[in-house]
Amino acid sequence: MSANAIFLTILGFFLGSLMWSYWLGKLVLKRDIRTLGDGNPGAFNLLKTGNITVAGLGIFLDIGKGVIPAGLAMTFLPVSGWEIVPVAVAPVIGHAFSPWMRFQGGKAVAVTGGVQIGLQPLFTLVIGIPLFVLPSLIVNRSGWAIAITMVLMFTAQAIVSPSAPMAVIWAIHTLILLYKYRADLAHPLGLRVRSRTPE
Repeated sequence: MSANAIFLTILGFFLGSLMWSYWLGKLVLKRDIRTLGDGNPGAFNLLKTGNITVAGLGIFLDIGKGVIPAGLAMTFLPVSGWEIVPVAVAPVIGHAFSPWMRFQGGKAVAVTGGVQIGLQPLFTLVIGIPLFVLPSLIVNRSGWAIAITMVLMFTAQAIVSPSAPMAVIWAIHTLILLYKYRADLAHPLGLRVRSRTPE
């Protein structure tokens, strides 16, 4: 394993472990965001505070935790082949099982997206965003929406830019996300029901 890959893997885990959304809630909003929603200390529970500015900052920082090591691996500290796998996985593991939170970290959606943006920005932004948004509008549970998104992204990757290391990265990211959303996935898959307003 090259020196670049080792350094970026360690950096990625460290950056991933930094629970910015939880800390922003505590320091700026004086709230423990784990008391909201599903108890997740990540950016999407920060949204439930109603403070869009702080939540936006939290999401930006969580995405950045993935973009930085993956982007460096593709540019200034090049890493190629199978060595990209630990670099891409480390930030997600660091966030999902943060030592700062007694290994009870966030659900790692934003940092997963950040890693993919760093690795392949055009593919992720053009294909990934629609495939992330559409299931969340149709499916009634976040866990199932994420599961569907990951399967669709894995398929799109195989069609547009097939790569064995990227397939392994998608597989590991998917397993981590499914584990973090296991409570959601215990419920049956269903469609969102729009309430009709009386005429």
